[in-house]
Amino acid sequence: MIVDGLKAIVDILKADTDIVALVGTRVFGVELPQAEAASMPRKAIVVQPSGGGVFSVGSRDLIEHSDMRVDIFCYGETVFEAEKVRREVYDTLKTLGRTIINTVLVHWINPAGGLLSLRDPDTQWPVQFQSWQMFYSERAVS
Repeated sequence: MIVDGLKAIVDILKADTDIVALVGTRVFGVELPQAEAASMPRKAIVVQPSGGGVFSVGSRDLIEHSDMRVDIFCYGETVFEAEKVRREVYDTLKTLGRTIINTVLVHWINPAGGLLSLRDPDTQWPVQFQSWQMFYSERAVS
């Protein structure tokens, strides 16, 4: 079975001490849990899949590697505080070398677009947004 690349990014962010200092354990995959809504806006990170990568590697051949594009939403009490979270995510992912996180071999995670500053359209919470691309092995490693 193919490994969960999205969970690997969540786990990488949750393992970073600087990110934990900012958001605690509030790093989520796909969406912000409903239980968090009552405490928002506050610092949190949501990693969402965003339609796939740009490489064909692994899709039509026998190479067991994939790329994945994700959007990372960084929330904060204000736009300024949300930007602090985004910069820390940027530092963590951009400087990440080839690593194994919970059996997922990640070769790299690179920015796939620039910063977008906005407010959540439904809640008006401050959020900073950036797209990323990850290249990783589809098979679990030890």
